[in-house]
Amino acid sequence: MQKAAAQLRWTGSWYTVFIVVDRYSGRPIDAQFREELLAFMAPYRLMGHDIEIQAPYFVNLDIALTVHVLPNYFQSSVKRSLMETFSNKDLAVGQRGFFHPQAYIVRIDDNGNTNITFGDGQSGARLPTGDENITATYRSGIGLDGEVGAGSLTVLQTRPLGIVEVTNPLPAIGAASPETRDQARSQAPVNILPMERIVSVQDFETFTRTFAGIGKATVATLEIGQNLPLIHLTIADRNGNQVSPDSILYTNLFNAINAARDPAQQRRLAVASKVEIDSYEALYFNLQAGIWVDYRYRSDLVLSEVKTLLVSAFAFEQRTFGQGVTAAEVTALIQGVDGVQAVNLEALYLTGTTQELKSSLEARLAIWNSETKQALPAQLLLLNSQDGVNLHQVIS
Repeated sequence: MQKAAAQLRWTGSWYTVFIVVDRYSGRPIDAQFREELLAFMAPYRLMGHDIEIQAPYFVNLDIALTVHVLPNYFQSSVKRSLMETFSNKDLAVGQRGFFHPQAYIVRIDDNGNTNITFGDGQSGARLPTGDENITATYRSGIGLDGEVGAGSLTVLQTRPLGIVEVTNPLPAIGAASPETRDQARSQAPVNILPMERIVSVQDFETFTRTFAGIGKATVATLEIGQNLPLIHLTIADRNGNQVSPDSILYTNLFNAINAARDPAQQRRLAVASKVEIDSYEALYFNLQAGIWVDYRYRSDLVLSEVKTLLVSAFAFEQRTFGQGVTAAEVTALIQGVDGVQAVNLEALYLTGTTQELKSSLEARLAIWNSETKQALPAQLLLLNSQDGVNLHQVIS
């Protein structure tokens, strides 16, 4: 298909997602296509929601123009030019009418490569012949590459008249790499849950998780000794960094939450600030393990693969706020690597504490400190990938 649009509507007893699909070359929305699309969408369908697939409904667009023609021009020539301008045809010198169908398809693959696909003149435009007659406008610096430090931007790509020099007094922050395929799949069901409004406590978390630049979020209701509890949000940005209260990302998120909240609810909570946003508290742990390696495998490669697996499994992308780590979990991961015959976990402890073997390490969610009268954000327990993984081969 070349175009699709979806809309969530309340249909009396449940929500229905209406999907309008425009297939290439005007192909019909037949039963087989409906079944294939419904099967594809099944993993993303929320419980209690129906999906209905519809063909597009085309309507004629009437445009009324009042044109004043200069004395030196023929009205018929002006009319013909206007008809061409608002047509769906290819015009002279490579231009197209205002309602010309899409000329090409731009798709970005999983590796970040951009592919441009042109058509055959019927479905999509055919490339014009000749040399150097195709121009493209694009943006550079998307994602983490755009997070430059203060004072590093000194050259403009285009220099308007009168500009002598330029610089950026503040660093660029809040950038995030484009979503991967797996991230898009996990976020797709979440994106429609808040429906751009915040009513319940859970809506605060759902809304924040879908906010651009936010990688993780969790909400907690904290009793602070007053009539109304404190709604506390713990957040992290897309790259696993903490979000400073002085940053643009923090300000935009705070303003967006206030704009999406129920006005009646805000009036009830006007006696005090009942929503608080904090960055997470990072915790790190170390481990040490002895590994028996199968003689048919190279021990250095096996140990390297074990370390890579551990670093990946306990990285920011895989862990959640308040999630602990157990010795059994670490042992099972190591034991699952090809070439590992047995493993002896010798130490599991928080970074900065005494080296010992603990059966589990805990990370807490947000709590209220009654002594300091402050909220403590949720903790995120991660592996110390720099020097916290000590693996050695055991030879028996």
